[in-house]
Amino acid sequence: MISSTNEFAKILRRSSTATLWQAERRLEELEVDTESRGKKNSELNSTVLRLEAELSDALHSSSQAGAELGLQQKLRADAQLRVEELEESLLEMFRLQEIISRLQGELSDKEQSLEDEIQLQCKQAERHVEDLQMEHQQGAPKSNRGKEKLPYQGRNLGQIHGSRG
Repeated sequence: MISSTNEFAKILRRSSTATLWQAERRLEELEVDTESRGKKNSELNSTVLRLEAELSDALHSSSQAGAELGLQQKLRADAQLRVEELEESLLEMFRLQEIISRLQGELSDKEQSLEDEIQLQCKQAERHVEDLQMEHQQGAPKSNRGKEKLPYQGRNLGQIHGSRG
């Protein structure tokens, strides 16, 4: 039995050595695996931090772009309102220019009518003066001359001669 005990001890030692060697090998593999996982975990944490920073920047840029867009839309709306006001002002100006042109035409017509009437009255007055001069040269009585009056506005030459006759 001794030999079998020795053999058993040898087998046990070999088995223990093999188990120990396997355990050490497994421990080394676990250490390498743990180290590898630690590096991967560190890389992933670094990536997460970088992505969070990029996301924060993107959100900030998006927020800023939204604010700028809102401002541009407000400016565009204000500009459109101003254009509409200017268009209305231009239409009003054109309407007033038409009124001014029409009034200038009417005024020109009135001026022409007034000039014509003044010329007519001047001619009537000249004829009346000529008539008075002729009567004076012919020795018309003074009493008739005193009764005659210069024509007033609206009287024509026919009316003046008709009242004397």
